[in-house]
Amino acid sequence: MCLVLSLGPSFAQSDNGGSFLESLIEDNLSGDDRDVVIEGFQGVLSGKATFDRLTISDRDGVWLTVLNAELDWQRLALLRSRLSVTRLSAQSIDFSRPPLPPAGALPSPEARDAFSLPELPVAIQIEDVSVDELILGDALFGQAATLSLEGSASLEGGEGRLSVDASRLDGVGSFVVDGSYSNASAEVAALVRIAEERDGILVNLLDIPGEPPLDLEIAGVGPLDDFAADIRLATDGVDRLSGRVSTTATEVDGGELRQFEGMIAGDVAPLFMPDYRDFFGDDLSLEFLAAQQPDGIFDVREFALDAQALRLSGSLSVGPDGLPLRAEIDGEMGDPTGAPVLLPTRGSRIYVNSGAIGADFDASEGDGWNVEIAVNGLDGDGYSAEALTLAGSGRMNATSPGQRLNGTVEISAETLDFAGESIDQAFGRDVDAVFTFDWEQDRPLEISELEIAGRDYGLSGAATIWGFGSGFDVATDVVLRADNLAAFSGIARRPLTGSVVAEIDAAIEALTGQFDIVVDASTTDFSVGQSEIDRVLAGAAELKLDAKRDQNGLFVDTFSLASANIEANGRAMLA
Repeated sequence: MCLVLSLGPSFAQSDNGGSFLESLIEDNLSGDDRDVVIEGFQGVLSGKATFDRLTISDRDGVWLTVLNAELDWQRLALLRSRLSVTRLSAQSIDFSRPPLPPAGALPSPEARDAFSLPELPVAIQIEDVSVDELILGDALFGQAATLSLEGSASLEGGEGRLSVDASRLDGVGSFVVDGSYSNASAEVAALVRIAEERDGILVNLLDIPGEPPLDLEIAGVGPLDDFAADIRLATDGVDRLSGRVSTTATEVDGGELRQFEGMIAGDVAPLFMPDYRDFFGDDLSLEFLAAQQPDGIFDVREFALDAQALRLSGSLSVGPDGLPLRAEIDGEMGDPTGAPVLLPTRGSRIYVNSGAIGADFDASEGDGWNVEIAVNGLDGDGYSAEALTLAGSGRMNATSPGQRLNGTVEISAETLDFAGESIDQAFGRDVDAVFTFDWEQDRPLEISELEIAGRDYGLSGAATIWGFGSGFDVATDVVLRADNLAAFSGIARRPLTGSVVAEIDAAIEALTGQFDIVVDASTTDFSVGQSEIDRVLAGAAELKLDAKRDQNGLFVDTFSLASANIEANGRAMLA
C-alpha cells in the first residue's frame, strides 16, 4: 500500500493506472528468484481495486496463479496508517507446487532469535478473505485437491490474528486454522483442526493403509517461552494417538536455549497394518526431552520408544551441519511371548525372533564410534538365518570443514537357508565378511581389506565407490577364489568341476552401462560337462581378458587362453 501512496499526482485525474501501474507493481514485487506478472489492474483510487490475472514464477516456471481478484478497501484509512480491507476475494488461486528456494541459499546453522511478528509501518485489518477455488497441486501434499476458503487476518502493533476455514469442494474434508500472537506478551493461541473423509489429503501424506476417515486436532494456549499443545489423532472415529508437546525458553550465555518435551501414546497399529499388531501392540508410547542450542546444535537429551516388540532409548546430538556429535542408543526387539514377530517393513515380509542394537559416539570425549547389531531367527521371503551380527568401530571427525568417517565392519551370518538347494549348495550355511572403509566429504568411499569367506569360496580386495548423488560408479581390484566349482553346478545348471582363482580389475558406470575390465584367471581341472571344452581346459589353464564398453561399442583388446592342449589369442570389436 506504500506503493500506491508513492504514485503521487501522476494518476490524480484517472482511476486506472493502466500498463504503467502494472509494470510498477511487477517491478516492486519481483526479485532475483521471483517474477511477478499482473494483468488488468483497475480501480487503484476507488474503494474497489481489481485485477484479471497475477502469476508468480521462479526458475522452473509459474507456481502460483490468481484469477479475477477484488479488493474492497477503505483507501482513506491509509492516511491514518491503516490498511483496512472489508473484503479480499478471488475467483481462483492455483497453487501448483512449492516455490524453489533462492539460488545458493543455505539455512543458517545458528538458532534464530526469539520469534516475533513484523512491526509494519501500517496496521493491517482484513475482515473477510474469500477464494471460490483454491487449487492445490499434487506436488504439495501428494494429492491434488480443490477447496473453497474463507478467513480473516489482522496485524497491528506487534499483535496478529489469523482465521482460516477451508472445505474441499468434493465434500470430503474441512480444515480450520485459528491463531493469534502478541509480541508484547509473547502469548500464543493456536488451533488446527482437520477432518477428512476416506482417501483424504492427510492420510495419503502419512501413507496410512486403507486411507480411512481422519480427524486431527492440535490446540494450545500460553506464552511462547512456556507453551504446550495437546494433540489428538483419530481414524474411523476411534482415537489412535494423543499427547502433549511443550516448549520452554531460557536465556543463556550466547543467546536463547529452547527446550522441547513431549509424551505421545496410543494404539497406532491401525495406522500401519493389522498384521503389525504384534509388533506395535495396543499401547505404543514415545517420550523425549530435547533442546535447541543457540549455536544451532540440536540435542535430544533423552528419548524412549516403547512398543510391544520394540524398546529403544538413548540420546542424540546433531551439529548445525547435520552430522552427529553424540549418539548413545540401546534397543531390544522381540515379542514377550517369544513368538516370531513381523517387522513393519515395505516389500517382502520379514520375521525375527529377537534382536538388539547398540551405538556409542561422543565427540567431546574423542572421535571413536562403535555400533553392534544382532538379529536372531531371521525369516524372510526365500531366505532365513539363525543369526546375523554386525559389529563396527572406527573414527569420526564431525567438525567442519573436512568431515571424515572411517572404520572396520565385521558381518557374520550363521545357518543360512535360501530356500533353494542349488543356492544353499553354492554359498553354504555360514558366511563371514570384514572390510575397512574411509569416507571424506566430497570424496569417494574407499573400501579396503575386504574379505568374504564361505565354505568353498572367498573374495578379497578393495573397491572405490562414488557418484552417490548422480549415479553409482564403482572401481574394484579383487581376487575371487572358488575351491570346489562342483558346488556351483546347480546355479550353472550344468556339472562343474575343478577350481578357479581370478583377479578382476574393473571400473563400472551403473547408469550408462559403460565398463572397463581386466581379468587374469587360472583354473585347475576345470570342466563344464562338454567333452570338447573339457579336453581343452584339462589340467591347468590360464585366461586373460581386457575388454571395455563405451558409447562407441564393445571392444575386446586382449583375449588369450593357454593350457596344455590349446593356446589361443585374439581381439574383437562390436560397434
